[in-house]
Amino acid sequence: MSTASSDAVRHLFERFDDSPPNLPGSVWAQPGLDPQVLWHSVVEYAAATPEQLERAACRLYVEFQLLHISGLITPEMGSALPSRAVAMHRAMEARGHQGPSAHYVAGALMGSTTGSVGAREVVDIGSAPQYYLDHVARTLDNLTPEARRGFVDAMSYDALNIGGDRDMSRFFARVLRGAAAREDGSFTSETAAAVVGIVKRALDPPGSRESAVIEVGDTVRVSGGGRHGTGIVVNTSLDLDPRSENLLGFVHHVRFVGDTEHHAYGRHQLSKADPFPRQELDRGTIYCPLDAEQLLITLYGAHKAGLDAGAPLRESDHSDLGKVEFALHTWSGITVSALTDRIAPAVDVAAQRLRAAMAASPGLHTLHHRYTARPGRPSEATTPDNSHVLDFTADPPSTGSRGPRHPRRPPQGPPPSLGQGPGGPAPPR
Repeated sequence: MSTASSDAVRHLFERFDDSPPNLPGSVWAQPGLDPQVLWHSVVEYAAATPEQLERAACRLYVEFQLLHISGLITPEMGSALPSRAVAMHRAMEARGHQGPSAHYVAGALMGSTTGSVGAREVVDIGSAPQYYLDHVARTLDNLTPEARRGFVDAMSYDALNIGGDRDMSRFFARVLRGAAAREDGSFTSETAAAVVGIVKRALDPPGSRESAVIEVGDTVRVSGGGRHGTGIVVNTSLDLDPRSENLLGFVHHVRFVGDTEHHAYGRHQLSKADPFPRQELDRGTIYCPLDAEQLLITLYGAHKAGLDAGAPLRESDHSDLGKVEFALHTWSGITVSALTDRIAPAVDVAAQRLRAAMAASPGLHTLHHRYTARPGRPSEATTPDNSHVLDFTADPPSTGSRGPRHPRRPPQGPPPSLGQGPGGPAPPR
């Protein structure tokens, strides 16, 4: 791995108060970075909201960890993952983003641990025991919103990589539903609900009794149509309004494509709809309409900001854009023109972020030009620093204003000061 890649991975781990693992050099000493992954990642990270950027950093961090633990690192990963790390480091620098807060980091480490422990329990005894689920619920209650966001971001990555196992799907869906309920109306609730919707596909095949119940993560339509189209349930609560005909009935809060507000409906006003069909793109696979919406915002924003990757990446962007537009149109039932009108304000903001990042780091939008792809092989850099193998045994460089790295927090989770209740989260029995 190149020196630039090693530095980027090191910086990623430092943002999570951790030291990078000693990755096997035989795999990571690939000929260079991937220009397509670099371009896609630079644009995504530079256009993202701060919360989206931190979620991407968290998932990249967890991915490095899991691949190191499993040892299942392919040559393609040996090129793509460092490319994403370099793009993340450069984009954060250009945006002046100092990285996740201490609360977010502690919550992320706890979410990753919770997912691992819960998965182990499922493997050992077939399900997560009730005392552990109760412990997780108490923990979610005690976390600050920032720590809870980190928890969900980390755990959602594990949930998306369980391979359709029904027992594990049930555990992750239950925990993430609880997180969504505690964060109604926030980015965290939308992240949790979107992941639950994907995980639930292993639990609720069409026609099953469970699938008739509307829960967080379900895809729904407003009965009788309406201008909103198809949406995702991001929270469910009791209707406590004494004037309501639905008193003590469930109220479902729905997020529609292109609409940042959540709309409340009674059960009788909604019907189940088909989930968003997964999209195989040059960028990878998209399972969730909210991710598809964000990609649309990013690509429109890049065009508005005047960014051009050059051929052949230009064709790749156009191809992905066309697929996502068509998928969102056919799934939601709203026209492409109506969709673009809805997301226009978000596109303007994304374009502003992209322009600001490119102005702060003039070489950022041409970073991928330093690398050329060879047919049938991972990308090879045209610069000479790709002869280096990843080595984290040497002393790390100075961390500057961030100060020294702290030891990784223990598995039981963040210190009590991160909680909102007395004593913070209780450890499991």
